[in-house]
Amino acid sequence: MSEPSTRRLYRVVAVGYAWAASPDEAQEVIETEASLSDLLLSCAEAEAIEPEWEECEPYGADDDRTCAELLQAQREAQHAAELASFVDQNQMSLEEGTI
Repeated sequence: MSEPSTRRLYRVVAVGYAWAASPDEAQEVIETEASLSDLLLSCAEAEAIEPEWEECEPYGADDDRTCAELLQAQREAQHAAELASFVDQNQMSLEEGTI
């Protein structure tokens, strides 16, 4: 696995199609007949978390933090990195006498 600092929370969506008489039957068909490799997967960095996933641990987690806790930590780390970059840029400008 990659370094913890480089890991991010991603939302993965699996898409498949089922010929069925109802949504419940379609879900049952997918659950019983499809494998993950049959489904179209799309991944994007998580920007929000569905309520039913907030208190769950994500797949691949290496600690017991929930999706909500990981997304919050990810946002805080991003904010800290942006702030550090801003401070560094302004420090360089002060040293160069451009501000």
